[in-house]
Amino acid sequence: MDVVARDADPDLLWALADTTDGERTVHCVGLEVSAASFRIEVLDGEETLFRSAPIRVEVHPIVHGLRLLTEDGIQITAEDSLTLDAGRSFGPLELQYLDAEGAPISAEEVERFAVVELDTDSDFVSVEDPNGGGDLAFRVLAEEPGEASLDSRLVQTRTGRILWQQPLLRAHVRRVWNVFPDGPNFEVYDLVATPDGLVVGGSFSRVGDLSPVNVALFTREGWKPMGAIHGGVRQFAYDGTRLVASELSSRRVVEWTGESWIDTGVTTFAYGMVGLRNGEIVTLPSVEEFWLPPDGECSWALEGVRVVGNRLFAIAGCYGDRLEHSAALQEYVEGTWETVHLALSPGFNYHETVRFVEGCGESVYFSAGNLTSFPSGDVFRIDPGGNEPIPFSVPVGAMTCFGTDFYIVDLDEGIHRSSGGVETQLGSLPIASSISAIEVYDGEVFVAGRFREIDGFSTRNFASWKP
Repeated sequence: MDVVARDADPDLLWALADTTDGERTVHCVGLEVSAASFRIEVLDGEETLFRSAPIRVEVHPIVHGLRLLTEDGIQITAEDSLTLDAGRSFGPLELQYLDAEGAPISAEEVERFAVVELDTDSDFVSVEDPNGGGDLAFRVLAEEPGEASLDSRLVQTRTGRILWQQPLLRAHVRRVWNVFPDGPNFEVYDLVATPDGLVVGGSFSRVGDLSPVNVALFTREGWKPMGAIHGGVRQFAYDGTRLVASELSSRRVVEWTGESWIDTGVTTFAYGMVGLRNGEIVTLPSVEEFWLPPDGECSWALEGVRVVGNRLFAIAGCYGDRLEHSAALQEYVEGTWETVHLALSPGFNYHETVRFVEGCGESVYFSAGNLTSFPSGDVFRIDPGGNEPIPFSVPVGAMTCFGTDFYIVDLDEGIHRSSGGVETQLGSLPIASSISAIEVYDGEVFVAGRFREIDGFSTRNFASWKP
């Protein structure tokens, strides 16, 4: 014989008679708060042996309310708007379903009849559940900048019907700097991205758990040793094959073999400028052997060199009583020195104001931000288009680019981004000019120098921004 449940309104009540293992059990699940009924029938094959009178059931809600609490017991409501930092999680948060008396229903009781689902309306946040849902606790992970909301649903286990649905919270996700409290313990002068990681050089003796000698490798797995440069690092040059560095103290140029730094026998001066062109080391002394000054009634002196790709640039200063031009930027093209830019700037050393950026399309960019003959913050593009100025509202100390966006070290305030002609300040420092280097690595813009906070976040001479 079989026992079956009949005549339940499918919109109000779900009823099932269980006859397995000789049991005679009827399961009822109320679908709506209402009065409902069903009948019990006993069957022998297709013959009905017994049919009961209607059995009335009053369906009452188990859940009467919901609240969301922080770890400190502070309640968050759907009217609250949380400000979350992109790339960081918020929580743990405890979700409590309440009975008719306003008391929390235990997680075990809730999960006996329903499944808790958390749903967001965007990709700006996601939900992390560190405890497997056992205590209805979760964390909110801020993914990308934007506005998002999070809803809670209580879904009936047997029927899949939604028993309770309610907004939990709203969130504003903002982009912030990634900080490194374990960064280099003293000043960083230069950064260079390689396939192995971001090479960090300067004058420091501690980074992470390491005790390096002025150079270390930053990777996504953490800090790694990279030999020792006892004289400190002023500048790197990397051409995809060779990696060299100029020392702070001796002005020697050393080269990384993959295991250690060796002396190349080359020396440099003028702020340790070093480059690689056609696989050969370039320094100011090596360029001075074939450099020719610009035309003009000036006593020209070579003050700096820059290598961008395989393009060679010279920076010259003019001295004497008649300062027709006090600075010049030249490029070495097919055996001759062509003047790219002339500027009047009494009292300035031109190499202090010039920074090049490679990888921005087909062009090379340089700044003349501290020259008195140009508005503070002008950046010029060298071909195509000639020396076309790209005005910025800030004095530019250094630049890099990421795709079509420019990232600029503001000598007065911090870091700015120029995207599609729109300039935005990304972060401020107590002493902005303490940034010595800016480089793109693994999808982020890294800055380094000598600073202990950026945009109000504590760090140690090293930080990154993910566009």
